[in-house]
Order: sequence, then C-alpha cells, then structure tokens
Amino acid sequence: AIAGGQPLVPMLVRRGPGPAAAAATGGGAAAIDPADVVAFVAFVAWTRTPSQESIILANAGLAAAGDAIEKMSEKLWRDSIDVNLTGVWQTVKAAVPHVIEGGRGGAIVLTSSVGGLKSHPNIGTYIASKHGVVGLMRSMAVEFAQHGIRVNSVHPTQVNSPMLMNDMSYRMFRPTWRTRPPRTWRRSRR
Repeated sequence: AIAGGQPLVPMLVRRGPGPAAAAATGGGAAAIDPADVVAFVAFVAWTRTPSQESIILANAGLAAAGDAIEKMSEKLWRDSIDVNLTGVWQTVKAAVPHVIEGGRGGAIVLTSSVGGLKSHPNIGTYIASKHGVVGLMRSMAVEFAQHGIRVNSVHPTQVNSPMLMNDMSYRMFRPTWRTRPPRTWRRSRR
C-alpha cells in the first residue's frame, strides 16, 4: 500500500473468487495495489478467465506532498502519474476486452477527484493526474460506446481518510498550522 498505509484499489467486479494474490473484498471483487507487480499480474490473469463481468471500477490514489511545482521532485511527479493515472488505465486495459467479448455492454467508473475538475495550489502532481483521469474517461467513453459500455468518472472531495486527515494535509491547506485541528473539526471513525 502506498497512500497513507491504505490499499490502492483498482477493481473488477465479477462472479467467482478473486485471484489469490489480490485481497478479496467479497462479491467477486478484487482489490490490488497497482504498484504491486505480482498482484497486478495475478489480476490480469484473473481477468482472462471465463466470467460474466460487466462493471469495472478503477480507483487509485496517491496523495501529493504539498510542494510547489518548481520545487517538486521528479520521483514524486512520476509516482503520482504512475499510480493515479497509469494504474487506472492498466485496470481498464486488463479487464475491458472481456466486457467487450461478453457482448452485453457494461459500465466503467473511474475515480478522479474534485482536483480533476479544478486546481488547488501545491498539489500539481495530484491535479495533473486526476485531470488526466477525466481525459481518459472521455476518450474511453467515445471508444467503448460502440460496445454498449458506459464510462463515467466520479469526483469525490475531501474524504475522512488517512490520505487527507494527517498533519501534512493540514499544513498544505493552511501552511501556518502547526498542530492538528480541534477534534470537533474531524469526524469520529466509529
């Protein structure tokens, strides 16, 4: 796992058990870390087995470090693009041939972000990668429409998760902040 210790989750929803190398999430869905090459190879092999899959959920996220574009490291840039954009593309590329072969149409949902619709300072890698997801969704929608496959993106805003609820994020949105916000600003995790 990369983002705040939480797994990154490209998913293919289908009947039957998921690949052994992937963490089974129930209902025949497989959740994997796209940076884990072994798990991704198992995921691709799993998509090539006979099934009746018709929904692909591609969700990957690596938080930005809060650096200005001119101070950003090349490694951070590449990691963000690789996880947030390439991971989404790889998930669809591995799974969509079987949805097309099924001949019944289907749906693909890509998770972008509110950052895929507008910009925020000091998270240029994240903004660029999530805007890329929107462009990818538009291209896929045009290409896969002939197969009856609908492609959409969703754009969540701040979510109470370790990816957002941490000191680095607090300082990114308010650079002068030195401690965590009061508990009343954060939702409880019951």
